[in-house]
Amino acid sequence: MTKIDKRKKYIMVVDTETANSLEYPVVYDLGIAITDKTGKIYESYSFVISDVYDIPGLMETAYYKEKIATNYEPGLASGKYQKVSFSYALDKMMELSQKYDIKQFSAYNVNFDLRALNNTAWTYLGYELDFSSYDIVCIQELAASTLMTQKGYARFCQEHSLMTDKGWLSQKAENVYRYLLNCPTYVEEHTGLADVQIEVAIMARAYRQKKKVIKGSTNYQFLNKFHGIACKG
Repeated sequence: MTKIDKRKKYIMVVDTETANSLEYPVVYDLGIAITDKTGKIYESYSFVISDVYDIPGLMETAYYKEKIATNYEPGLASGKYQKVSFSYALDKMMELSQKYDIKQFSAYNVNFDLRALNNTAWTYLGYELDFSSYDIVCIQELAASTLMTQKGYARFCQEHSLMTDKGWLSQKAENVYRYLLNCPTYVEEHTGLADVQIEVAIMARAYRQKKKVIKGSTNYQFLNKFHGIACKG
């Protein structure tokens, strides 16, 4: 049994890998971690969602579909991944939320993950999800207001050509994590749980900066404004 310290504030961090389209993504890989502001992970899960994964035509539209043969099939065989229905995954999220009294729900570019989860629920279960009981904290926005404002991040991106096509500093989780590792060759796995683990690390480092936390869904106006400020620095 996991001993739970009720004095701690526990956070649920998720990452979704999706199929279909950017406008209407549905989840085929869901990573979940229960963590705290220090980045300690108490429980984690890696779910392949059968409702989506078992539809071959739909999986042809999956981002990183090349990983089906090289990663997911071997991972399912070895037990690295657990194939479950989306309903089961939601039940597990609810169970964890109640067990740890979760008040904060986070992801990197959380708007996308919320939309993907909601689309999947609507498509396969016929109802919308309600996240209103959580404080929604976008890890991308948190990192942009702390780590990415550091002069060292600007130097790191410029020295290693980690810029957008418009010449702005990259805000990708992979590049922020490269900065934290001081390893420009690090390659993100782009699977649910592996990506959650680096997002937890980014979040923990951002919280160490002791700055005010911006709550709510991803504020793209803020992120676009940040691009302009950061690139002048």
